[in-house]
Amino acid sequence: MGSFDFTCCVSGLPIGAGDEVRYLLLTENPFHNPAEHTCYIHDRWIPRTFPLKATYNDYGSVESIQEGLARDIWLDGLKLDLVARGVGDNSYHDVPVRKDMDLSQILHALWEGRVLVQQRGFMTEEQRRIYLKLKIHKGIPTAKRVRKIVVDAGFPLSDGASNPGYMVSLQTRGFVKVRWEGYDNEEAKLLQLQPLLSKRFATMITTGTRSYADRAEMIVAPKPLQGQESYKASFKYRKTFETRNLHVAQAMIREDVWQAILSMKFRSWRKEVPDNIEGFRKEARAFWEELKTIGLEYRVMRIMEFRDKNIVAAFTKDEFVKGLDTHFELMLQKNPTGQELEDFLDTVAELAFVQNILSQIRYQWRPSDGSGPQGGEWKLHQEFCQKMADVAAAEIQRRKEDGYEDDDD
Repeated sequence: MGSFDFTCCVSGLPIGAGDEVRYLLLTENPFHNPAEHTCYIHDRWIPRTFPLKATYNDYGSVESIQEGLARDIWLDGLKLDLVARGVGDNSYHDVPVRKDMDLSQILHALWEGRVLVQQRGFMTEEQRRIYLKLKIHKGIPTAKRVRKIVVDAGFPLSDGASNPGYMVSLQTRGFVKVRWEGYDNEEAKLLQLQPLLSKRFATMITTGTRSYADRAEMIVAPKPLQGQESYKASFKYRKTFETRNLHVAQAMIREDVWQAILSMKFRSWRKEVPDNIEGFRKEARAFWEELKTIGLEYRVMRIMEFRDKNIVAAFTKDEFVKGLDTHFELMLQKNPTGQELEDFLDTVAELAFVQNILSQIRYQWRPSDGSGPQGGEWKLHQEFCQKMADVAAAEIQRRKEDGYEDDDD
């Protein structure tokens, strides 16, 4: 596929090769579905990360991403609840996802729509103690265990895309799928590996599914246990502390659009809320100082109190998924100083300001995409935006004539 423009998730304007953007990730909201009535800007997608400065790479992703601690936190925070996935049915596009992936691999997985995270769970302290003590029984195969057996035997692993080797992926909890990627006889390759896996697990060579229906694959499963021993604890805990896997999507905002929003005035019925970006920057720094003065064990309680007084604090806290508040915790652990801290707090303030502006113009967070013409039709975009401005101007005039209050009042 050739190069193509992407779409600014806020303005709908094209993003072309080399354009400067703010790049952030969104997590789907676990409590709403696409057809449901919603009220708030984050009811379908929730900001997962603070944005990084980057440039569009002309192929649906970004490059020249800003370096430093902010990028490290961006990546480290994502790995906290990342769901590991093996190669899917399409070995070119269903790329694997693992916590040891570097930034370029994560970006590729995001572009392919393969990144999932777990919903933040709600446990009592007793449940948490039980959960931490639970171990996966040694007789239950996991993708990690199977991959280790392959590597220890000196056999190659593959992540697909025609790179010869064994592809290992979790089929469902307790059952692992192994395929051979390459042009060799895949059945012979699986028969070569089978004796090693059969020492510990049950194995079966069978035909594949979907696009691999004419090829061989191996299913690795737990062996029957003898006597009174049971697997039930290892299988049961997922149901006891149920969480959902949530999609993570990339979002890009044109840098000129970002700056244009920052130049606006924020109007709120709460008189103590600042009306410009400089006020939000002060709020971000006050929030940071508040967090530094209290211990980790008391932060949740104090943040809940503080968020009613500080608009940035209210914006960062989310009880449902790991996200912006997690970035604050990771930053506090690193305890940056100087320009690195100033840049981070500016970004925090700017995203809070942008979200508050967008929430008042009936916007909801949404991922970016590459739909539409391969290149941006800028004259048509100009005409469309002008028509929308004319509609808004006409409505303002009508309301004035009807005696409605202006937005400024």
